[in-house]
Amino acid sequence: MEHNKIINIIIDYIYSDEQLNKIFNHHNQKYTLKELLLLLIKILYNNIPYREIKNYTNIHWCTIYNFHMKLLQYDIFKRIHNSVVNNYLSKLDKSTKLLYTDTSLILNKLGMDMISNNSQLKKHKTTKISIITDTFNVPLDISVSDSCTHDSVIISNQIKNLAITKPLLCDNNNILIGDAAYDSSKLKTQLKELKIGELISGFNNRNTKDPNKIRKHTFTEKMILKTRGQVEHTINRFKQFKRISMRYDKYVKHFSSFIYLAALIIVIKKTNLY
Repeated sequence: MEHNKIINIIIDYIYSDEQLNKIFNHHNQKYTLKELLLLLIKILYNNIPYREIKNYTNIHWCTIYNFHMKLLQYDIFKRIHNSVVNNYLSKLDKSTKLLYTDTSLILNKLGMDMISNNSQLKKHKTTKISIITDTFNVPLDISVSDSCTHDSVIISNQIKNLAITKPLLCDNNNILIGDAAYDSSKLKTQLKELKIGELISGFNNRNTKDPNKIRKHTFTEKMILKTRGQVEHTINRFKQFKRISMRYDKYVKHFSSFIYLAALIIVIKKTNLY
């Protein structure tokens, strides 16, 4: 089946860890990990409520929910995503890498935490996801926040996390590309201090009335900025998963778990390393 490769990677990761193996593979286990993971992937793609899963399987919805909560407790999807991305980065050459970042608003239906009203969608409460991707549309890092948090604040926290979880990117050989919302001297300094690279973004020339003070890009920077649409393709790929395109999960930690599962699926399909 299409998702056998992803499921096998998750199962192999669990079995390779002695603690996780004891937790997820015990003698009272009625259903296999493969059966339960397949149903979670079905929920991700089709946004099936847990209580409606009875239309697809004989497994009680509580069993699937509790299994997901156990995966969430040990950050399984996030840990595997980091492991797979690091393996992917180790296969790339050491030449300059272009990294792209942007945010997207997710309409909220039933969520109760990390939601707010954004001026772009005044009539709806929303949650914001921020993604860092590369030229090949591989999602390297994902963050979830309330929709009123400024993009530059979100990316600053993401970069700190990126330096810890993806040390292979700390080679001063990357260019982070974003829109004018990321035009921040603090962000540029942070990228240099963490040895990730430099920032190329649109200029925020708001309230600059003197034409001599309006900043302009070089020809090379203009050409690089034209490729910024790459991150939009990755964001649209995430929104193909119905569980992510609109938030129904009550708590953001549950919603984030599905985002990391989707990111894992995208990375595996894009890289073909496994």
